[in-house]
Amino acid sequence: MFRWKDAPRFKTGNVWPDGESPKEHHPAQWGKLELHRYGQMGPGIDGRSVLVAVHSTRRSRDGWSYNVAELKGRAAWVGYFHHGPTGQRILHRGTDNAHQLEQLFGLHHIL
Repeated sequence: MFRWKDAPRFKTGNVWPDGESPKEHHPAQWGKLELHRYGQMGPGIDGRSVLVAVHSTRRSRDGWSYNVAELKGRAAWVGYFHHGPTGQRILHRGTDNAHQLEQLFGLHHIL
C-alpha cells in the first residue's frame, strides 16, 4: 500500500472555505479528533514525497475509528471510517480534489 515516514507537524494549516472544513463534516457521535499523526507518503504524482496529516478519533470497542487525512499546502482532505482489526477503510466525505489521498489510503466508497 504505502510507506509512512514520520514528518514534522504541519507549520501552517489550510484555510478552509465555509462548509468545506473536515471538522464541519466530522460525525460528532464518533467523538473528538484527538489523535494526530504527520508523515510522508510517496512518491506522489510529481515524484516527490506527499506530506499528509491524519487526525483520528479513539478506536471504539468494535474496532472502528473515524479519521481525516489532509494534504499539506492544499485544501484537500478525506474523512473515512477505519476498522483496525481488518484494515478496512470506507470513504465518508472529502473534497473533489482528494483523489491522491483516496488512492494512498486505499479507500472504498460507501454504496
